[in-house]
Amino acid sequence: MQLHVHHNGQQSGPFSLEEVRSKLADGTLQATDLSWHEGAADWQPLASIQELAESFPPPPAVKTSGLSIASLILGIVSLITCVFGVLTAIPAVICGHISLSRIKKSGGALSGSGMAIAGLVMGYLVIAMIPILAALAVPAMVAARDKAQAMQSMNNARQIHMACMQYAMDNDGKFPQNLDQLVPSYLPNRRLFVCPLSGNKTSTGYEYFGGKESDPADKILLQSKATTKRHERVIVRVDGSAQLKREK
Repeated sequence: MQLHVHHNGQQSGPFSLEEVRSKLADGTLQATDLSWHEGAADWQPLASIQELAESFPPPPAVKTSGLSIASLILGIVSLITCVFGVLTAIPAVICGHISLSRIKKSGGALSGSGMAIAGLVMGYLVIAMIPILAALAVPAMVAARDKAQAMQSMNNARQIHMACMQYAMDNDGKFPQNLDQLVPSYLPNRRLFVCPLSGNKTSTGYEYFGGKESDPADKILLQSKATTKRHERVIVRVDGSAQLKREK
C-alpha cells in the first residue's frame, strides 16, 4: 500500500507503510494527518488506517470524576432532606463546579459532566427553596407554640379553680379573696399563677374575680391577662368550664 499524505498544508508521497511508520515514530508525521491511497473513497486520518494501528498507543482509559459522583450524591441527599439539605446542597454545588472545570481541562481523560450538572441543578434548587420553606415553616411553628402555651395556661387555670373549690368547701362556700390565700394549704407554691402566655415568669398572670361557690355557673372566676397571637384569652368559669375566648 502506497500512501499520499497531507501534512502542514503540503501533500507528499507516496510512501510505503514502513516509511509512514518511521515518520510517525520520529514525529515527522502525526496521527491526525490526512492520507489517501489507491481505492480509498476519500482522505482519512492516518490513525484510521488499520495497517498502521500498531503505530499508535492505545487511548488512555477515561475515568469518571470522583467529584462528579460526590456532587450527584450530595445533590440527591439535599433534595431528599429539603430544609436541612442546605448542609449538603452547598458542597454539591462546589463539587459540581470543580468537577466540570477539571473535566474540561482533562482533554477527555475524565468523564462525568452529566452527573456534575445533575448535582449542581439539585443543589441550586434546594438552596433556592430554603427561603420559601422557611417562610412556610416559621408561621406553623409559631402557631404550634402559641397553641401549646394556651393549653398549658388553661391547665394552670383549671388547677387554680380546683384549689378555689376546695377552699370554698372549708370556708362556707366562699372563694378566697386573693390567690395568695391558696398557698400553701391548697396549692404547694405560686408556680401555677405564672401564665405561659405572658412573658413575665414571676408575677401572677391571671385576673382573679373571687366570689362564692353559689355564684352563677357562667360567671368568670379567673382569666389570663395575656392573650394568644389570635387575641384569645383563657377563661375559667365558676362551674369549672374553661375556654379560649376571642376578644372583640
